[in-house]
Amino acid sequence: MTYVHSYPVHIEYGEILDNGLERSLEFSNLRELIFICSHKIRLPDNTPAMAYILSRSRSRGLDQDFQCGFLDTHPFDKIHSISLLGGFTGTEIMRFILLPAIQTVVAKDIASLRKPSLPSNFSLRTSSLTSLSLIGDGFWSIQPETLQAFCSACPFLQDLRCQIPVSAHPYAPFGVRSSYVTDAVSPAALNVTCASLPKSLHRFSLLQLCHNVPYDGTYMDLSQFENLVDLEITSCCLLPVGAPCAERDLLYKLLLTSLERLMVR
Repeated sequence: MTYVHSYPVHIEYGEILDNGLERSLEFSNLRELIFICSHKIRLPDNTPAMAYILSRSRSRGLDQDFQCGFLDTHPFDKIHSISLLGGFTGTEIMRFILLPAIQTVVAKDIASLRKPSLPSNFSLRTSSLTSLSLIGDGFWSIQPETLQAFCSACPFLQDLRCQIPVSAHPYAPFGVRSSYVTDAVSPAALNVTCASLPKSLHRFSLLQLCHNVPYDGTYMDLSQFENLVDLEITSCCLLPVGAPCAERDLLYKLLLTSLERLMVR
């Protein structure tokens, strides 16, 4: 079927359901694959409710860190865009990013992400990716170093959309995906996180979506991004909290004159 350009593939416990991948790769004009992964994790039947919630919020254990072995056995040379929905790990997201022909990766409804752990033959590889989006759910928790690992692997990245990296802990009753932030976010630390993209980045969205986030009072210096034209950012990454003050008048020093669009939330 030549008119099929995008196709969903469902995954549960690391297994592809209904031969969805084999079927999709038969479409000659397929350009996008949408992988939908459940948040299910194999746990003993007698696992207490809170322990179950903690396990779901922390993503899978190290022994289940990579369950996408199909990436090594199927051809993806015609696929330009990957969408990942649900319980993927940092290692799995990185392996999708490193597929040779991929230009766009969108990952949504992510919980806790650890720094990717790659085999030695992948450690020096870089990606041709130009667009990356990482958006979490109510269990979103990621260290700046983990986001830095993704950025460092993508030297040609032009469009980056991401939630604020936070350390979070679940508090919700059984069946509800929600958490609270345990440590203040340091916007100054994010300068290092994105330091590998000073020339490539054109569009940057750094958003606070799911949490009440405390900040340490530092700020990002976005003047390092020489070609940035579109910026959407949480206000606390640039401006002091509270009433107008002298520091707010210096915002222009943190931005480039090349900026065409600025949205501060």
